[in-house]
Amino acid sequence: MGLKQAFFDLQDCRTAKEALITLQAAAAAPPFISGVLLQGGWAFDGGYTDNAPIPAQTASEKASTLVLLTRHYPDKPSLFEVHGRTYWQPSRKVPVSTWDCRPGTTVDDAFALGQDDAKRALANGQIQLSI
Repeated sequence: MGLKQAFFDLQDCRTAKEALITLQAAAAAPPFISGVLLQGGWAFDGGYTDNAPIPAQTASEKASTLVLLTRHYPDKPSLFEVHGRTYWQPSRKVPVSTWDCRPGTTVDDAFALGQDDAKRALANGQIQLSI
């Protein structure tokens, strides 16, 4: 389809308007929300090229990267490694859809799932916090 990844850092924006345009591009999800002209090219939600887009990294950067997923893959364990990066997925399907704005479907449910998963992973030693 001719899509390619590009990464834009909000810290590089010189004005609030530049930051707004960058954020609008990140939220653009064709065909519902049009792409945004950003630095001479059309830009939109990175999920069209990768579920968890990450810029190129050195081996040591990959080894210290934890990617938090918002999608559950039943064939994978909660923590798994791909191409030198560690991924952590929710224990089950997140109860909120990107496009779901119906009453009774709340972000609070998704937050509670993440909180419960984190408590369980800390309790069983699956993850550790370093201070």
